[in-house]
Amino acid sequence: MDSFCLLVALLAGFSTSLSSNIIPIYMEHKRKKENKHAHEDITKDLKRWETAMLVILNVIFGTGGIVGFTIASWYGPVAVVMPIVTASKLVSNMAKQIFFELSDYDKSMRVGTWILCCAAACLPQTGPTEPISVDIAQNLSTTQAQIWLGFLVLALGACIFDYHYFKDERRTMFTLAAIVAVSTTLGANVAKILGIAHGEGLKISFFLGLLCAFFSFAYNYVASVHCELAVYIPLSESVQLVVNAFTGIMVWGDLQRIPDLLTYSMIYGLTILGVYELSAYDLFGITILVGGNRVSQQAVRSYATLIAECQETSQVREDISATHLLEAMSYLLRGSIERGEMNKPEMIDMIKQYNSMKKTETAAERFKEEGQKRHIRRQETIKGAAVKFKKSVTLREPLVGPQASNEP
Repeated sequence: MDSFCLLVALLAGFSTSLSSNIIPIYMEHKRKKENKHAHEDITKDLKRWETAMLVILNVIFGTGGIVGFTIASWYGPVAVVMPIVTASKLVSNMAKQIFFELSDYDKSMRVGTWILCCAAACLPQTGPTEPISVDIAQNLSTTQAQIWLGFLVLALGACIFDYHYFKDERRTMFTLAAIVAVSTTLGANVAKILGIAHGEGLKISFFLGLLCAFFSFAYNYVASVHCELAVYIPLSESVQLVVNAFTGIMVWGDLQRIPDLLTYSMIYGLTILGVYELSAYDLFGITILVGGNRVSQQAVRSYATLIAECQETSQVREDISATHLLEAMSYLLRGSIERGEMNKPEMIDMIKQYNSMKKTETAAERFKEEGQKRHIRRQETIKGAAVKFKKSVTLREPLVGPQASNEP
């Protein structure tokens, strides 16, 4: 791989990451300019020209990423170019999120990102070797290929239907990532069909390719507006890699060309673990290893930030008291336990720590109150002594008076 191919692949990943981040970057700038809190939705405040501008920039940078990947693949093998683009996209996404203060990258999120980059870098050495020749028509006509592609079409339709009619916050991010990944994979396979299609088949394939591209760009834009990109982009890339791997095995016969299947599977295991480390909750809505899960510091910070902003904002009703906030906090903690973010012993430990801190805070308040009382008593004592001294003092008669001035 020459330096030009490497540079183009890096720029392709950067451009693809920027296509998603340009939207939250602008929205964060607008939120700070209008002095609005992070929990307030400002998408409804966007004017038409702002929305159009963001859509155009999203498409331009996204297209730039696709064109860069295509050019890089001309000068180097796809098996090497794709992991480089993926790693560049993940690292540049982390850099943009930190630089523009879009997300707080703690240790777990940084480690999760680097795990994904390392796993992607290992794919060229452990993945399937390049075939000498590929018979596209024969590969697509096999039963397993048709079953798999049909399954992808059904999965795409099910995810779109689920997002619009059965929207669930616990799986919305995964649903959007699946829509983008599946539509991109189907579009790549349709692009291969274009090379052998003729007549009406060429027109149908071109239309299906445009439809897949529309789904990919449209739902990527939706995810950029409504999802936390610090988690969404790594998740989307991971789903993309997994779907591509299964497509290569089911359609293009990659299984026979994998040097070591166990190592190849472990790389994808690292990919999934990297996404799980990045996320603050279980992406699939399933409690996995609840007893071993750590307390999600990111989730705790989110809850604390939410309560702090609710106390500061002027839009909160006057009848909302600390009781209401504590009740909301209890619902959030209960949901965290159900999703596997934390377990009951960890929550009890947090409560004990809070009580310990509360005791310290109470002691400090009492010390401060006692100090104020001592200061007040000291002032009252000094004032009382001054009054008594004033009353006890008698005024002396003047040495020079009117009688003294009349004497000869």
